[in-house]
Amino acid sequence: MISRPHWALTEKSAVPFWKVKVRFMRIAYITLHWPRSASSSIGKKICNQVKQWRDQGNEVEYFSHLHPVSSGERLIEGKRFYYQNNSNLFQTEWNRISAAKDLIKEVSVFRPDVIYLRWGMYVHPMRKIFKVAPTIVEINTNDYE
Repeated sequence: MISRPHWALTEKSAVPFWKVKVRFMRIAYITLHWPRSASSSIGKKICNQVKQWRDQGNEVEYFSHLHPVSSGERLIEGKRFYYQNNSNLFQTEWNRISAAKDLIKEVSVFRPDVIYLRWGMYVHPMRKIFKVAPTIVEINTNDYE
């Protein structure tokens, strides 16, 4: 009996592992509602995670749903979807919804294999993000309790 290597499925379809083309993932990293400065603890965590994924050969795009900031602090690089905070609660919510719709459209255009969503306050159209790609939701302990 002749033994075959582990990669030999049949004589006709055998492909050695070094000839297999590896396809890396397209990852959409999304944060909601808060401007994420690159120097904050959460900002550093996000930058580090994105760097780790990129170092492994993945294509990563950062999408941020946020209100404008007046400080000159540098924000995490990526696509930003701003909404205006107003004294009128209805108008602020409408602005948040509009920015979230734009974010969802851009994520869809990116065509990720997986979405990593850093949970924040819910905004109406975000439920649609789950139809774009499989989604991993990071929930903080204080949100869970």
